Amino acid sequence: MIYEQKQCKYCNQIFKNIEGRVFSNHIRWCDKNPKPKVTQKGLENWKKAVDNKHGKIIKVNKKCAWCDKLFIIERRNKIKLREKKCCSKSCASKYSHSFCTNESKIKQSKGMKKVWKDEEYFQNQVINNSNKNKIFSSKGERELQKYFKENFHDDEWTFGGGLIYNNIRLTRDLYSNKLKVCIEYDGIWHFKDIHNQLEDKQEKDKQLKLWCKENKYRLIRIRDEVYNSNKDKYLQLLVDCVYNKSKKYVEFY
Repeated sequence: MIYEQKQCKYCNQIFKNIEGRVFSNHIRWCDKNPKPKVTQKGLENWKKAVDNKHGKIIKVNKKCAWCDKLFIIERRNKIKLREKKCCSKSCASKYSHSFCTNESKIKQSKGMKKVWKDEEYFQNQVINNSNKNKIFSSKGERELQKYFKENFHDDEWTFGGGLIYNNIRLTRDLYSNKLKVCIEYDGIWHFKDIHNQLEDKQEKDKQLKLWCKENKYRLIRIRDEVYNSNKDKYLQLLVDCVYNKSKKYVEFY
């Protein structure tokens, strides 16, 4: 399609074979096009319309979270935005980098101080789990996994394995599909509400028990404190429960 030749009346630039809307946009945004003047009344009306829609501008005194310096922020009272915590980009950078470390989270966390005093828990969370994708497991749980995998290799012992039952994702601490048995190592997370996870954890324990019953798996649960009180004794009891065809559900609590 051939378009007629057009010339801009402001800059005298000639356009050939272009659509009309392209030429119209050029006219609108041409550098030499005198923009319409804004009257004082028009500016006031625009400000009133913005104030009615978003609220009037208010000033709020804030204290910098990093340097404790007082500063003022302006915001509209009808718009809820995330307010600035720091007076400058420099302070914000220092604040975010310092308070995002695991060590700082430990100090700031409420209700976790007693838990973090446990040296083993601290080592697992801060040092061994520096990679966020790494799943936390207690020392006793890893000991059981290693013992059964090394000493009863033919029974194909493994752990993990995302299992979905009643729309809930379940993870097994140690299991053998060949023997149809699961061993669950219950640490502090199963008994104390840490980070509001207790209800979810207990619901998963309940669903795992139902899954084992439905699929004819034996389920053996042992508490962390019980295992650590006498490791050799309870390790032997676990082996007896697994290989002596014990009850369908056993708890060492």
